[in-house]
This record gives sequence, structure tokens and C-alpha cells, in this order.
Amino acid sequence: MAEGIRRPSSAPAIVRPSVRLGALPNLPSHVATMFGLSVAGYGVALAVVTGLQASSDAAINADRAPLAGTIDAISARHDRLEGSLRRASDAYAAAAAGYQAVADRLSTVDDGLVSLAASVKAVDGASKALPASIALPPVVRSVRAAPRAVTHATTGGSGAP
Repeated sequence: MAEGIRRPSSAPAIVRPSVRLGALPNLPSHVATMFGLSVAGYGVALAVVTGLQASSDAAINADRAPLAGTIDAISARHDRLEGSLRRASDAYAAAAAGYQAVADRLSTVDDGLVSLAASVKAVDGASKALPASIALPPVVRSVRAAPRAVTHATTGGSGAP
């Protein structure tokens, strides 16, 4: 079977040229020169455009410098204002909690006052009924006289009581 696959000897052999890797084909010198000049021209054009863009960016940044300073100052004031508002909010929350604690105790005080008012009313009613139902003895005021101390005539000191 291998005989059927073989090429007949009368067929011409195909000659393939040997190719080296990394080798450039032979170009005429004027084509290589034009190619090199166009690459160099493109590089110069990119450098010019980059320089123009950099100078334009520098001019824009210089024009915006005062505005950037103003924005920084506004941002700093905003941060200070935010801190002040946070402190005020915390103080307000603390005051609200204190007022709520007082309000919670007010109901207890109110209940105590109602109980005290009832007690005062009962005592007032009982005190008004006392003179009519019970004869109270009159209040007598008494004064006790104390003996005077004897003094010595020569020294002026006080004597024993």
C-alpha cells in the first residue's frame, strides 16, 4: 500500500526557498528612507502635540489656581460648620433626653401633689370641726424668775449662782 501513496518519479520536485527568521526582505533604499522619515515625522508631530497640550494644561491650571484656593477655603469652612452642627445636634439630643427624664418624673410629682392636696383637705376639715366638738383648754403663758448672781464689790467678778 505504501507503493500507491508514493509520488511518481516523473513529477517535478517543488523547490522551496529557505526563509530566515527576523530577516527583512530586500527593500530599495529610497523606500526604506521614506519609511524612516515618515516614522520620524510622526514622532516629531506627536512630540509637538504633547508639548502644546502640556503648555495648554499648565495655562489652564494657572488660571484655575485662585479658584482652587477658594474651593479649598470653602471646603475647610464647610468642615468646620459640619463639626459645629454635629456638636449642636449632640447638645440638643442631650437636652431633649434631660427634658424627657424631667417629664417622666413630673407624673410622680403630680401624683404626690394630688395625694398631699387630699391630705390637706382632710386635715383642714378635721381642724375646723375640732373647736365645735372638743373644748380646748386655754393657753397660759408662764414666766419663771431666776435669782440674780451676787457680785463682789472689790473685783467686780460674778459670784456663784
